[in-house]
Amino acid sequence: RGGALAAIPGTVPPPIESAEIESVAVWPITSLARSSSDFLKCLELLHEYQVGLVTLSENISFDPSSAAVAHLISVISRSERDHFKEKARTGMKLAQAQGKPI
Repeated sequence: RGGALAAIPGTVPPPIESAEIESVAVWPITSLARSSSDFLKCLELLHEYQVGLVTLSENISFDPSSAAVAHLISVISRSERDHFKEKARTGMKLAQAQGKPI
């Protein structure tokens, strides 16, 4: 999970030259990020350094200039957060209706 460290707030990514690394390969995409918002942060960081990303298990390649992919992941991430919030609200309402402490 070393690649995800650069996207963690408070950490400083190691300086790299774009000529040093052309692309990063990961086996399962979950080894890079645990959520779509974390994945988006990693993808933006790679884009900043003009480094591509290849997921070997999913057979997906992200070119450094693929801004549309980053936008799509951003939309999915937002939708994912909204879904989890609504699910939590529904669960809390159900628990209250059943008289359970929250």
